[in-house]
Amino acid sequence: MAENTRDSSSLKSPRILYVINSLGIGGAETLLYNVASEIHKNKIADIDICTLYGKGNLGEKLHSEGLRIYD
Repeated sequence: MAENTRDSSSLKSPRILYVINSLGIGGAETLLYNVASEIHKNKIADIDICTLYGKGNLGEKLHSEGLRIYD
């Protein structure tokens, strides 16, 4: 029986695209800010965020932390 052993350094980081109306102040927006910020800070995945109606306050904050925000 062959073992499936992969060197974890050869694995690519997952890519995530979040799509949200905007990143103004609100419940879903604050949750996305917290999750995206932690994932980015801990280098768990490569994150992009697409807003349909502008970045908003939290979008500007995430952008200043180094996340890519598309609006």
